[in-house]
Amino acid sequence: MNNTSKSSSFLGLKTYFENKDLLLQFTQREITNETKGSAMGAAWLVLKPLFLLGLYVFVFGYIFDGKFSERPEETQQIHAIGIFVGLNVIHFLADILGTCPRCVVDNSGLVKRTVLPLELLPVSQVGKAGFEFLVTSTLMIVGLLVFGLVPGVNALWFFPLTISLIFLGLGIAYLLATIGVYFRDITQVTQVASMGLLFASAVFYSVDMLKQTPVAWSILQFNPALILIDAFRSTILWNEPLHFGTQLVYYFAFCISTYILGFFVFEKNKKKFADHM
Repeated sequence: MNNTSKSSSFLGLKTYFENKDLLLQFTQREITNETKGSAMGAAWLVLKPLFLLGLYVFVFGYIFDGKFSERPEETQQIHAIGIFVGLNVIHFLADILGTCPRCVVDNSGLVKRTVLPLELLPVSQVGKAGFEFLVTSTLMIVGLLVFGLVPGVNALWFFPLTISLIFLGLGIAYLLATIGVYFRDITQVTQVASMGLLFASAVFYSVDMLKQTPVAWSILQFNPALILIDAFRSTILWNEPLHFGTQLVYYFAFCISTYILGFFVFEKNKKKFADHM
């Protein structure tokens, strides 16, 4: 086989497929742990984002009179859902930033005593975050229909954009899982990073508004979360086609590069993890 084991069985995809049942069990465990001990259990996975959606519609749709654009179809309610779209992406990434630095360390027993494919530990965390992302996205679509906006054909870009987000999340998860073994304080750094990501990703303001501040735009235009949120809004809310300019090409290249880098960093270090437990 060689060529670095055929690039580690094509960047881990073979491992995911061969261990899909075990990966599913790990992901289900992470999802269950999210609501473990609560009386309503898994119902909170729907009720919590539903409550947040209602809260954003009330606060940003009825109290604040904000807008992302001058489009006539952008009602106050649609503006609130636009914020919800951005927060959905940020929550996905923040979930990974919060859980993945300790996903190997917290499973030290498995790392030391089994031949478990260690890749499944960070991947299951991304699986849990991805499941919650899809639940919340479904509620978002329902909200759009309730407020009279039927997503057009360009909303189908949701699927490739979501796949790109998952690869970005996997790359980050691999990197953080590796760093977390050697540097336990990384969780403190990621908490700050999550907050910074929220305000640097055009969740509460439009990209056009950001462009009016050249200094900020010169830096934040390279934020992949900002590019993705803007793409989700333009395709789902406004039924606009994706414009494959330099920024979007950069975004997709960034996602794939982050995944490849994260995977190989994890692969190179995973045999040493047990020595640092």
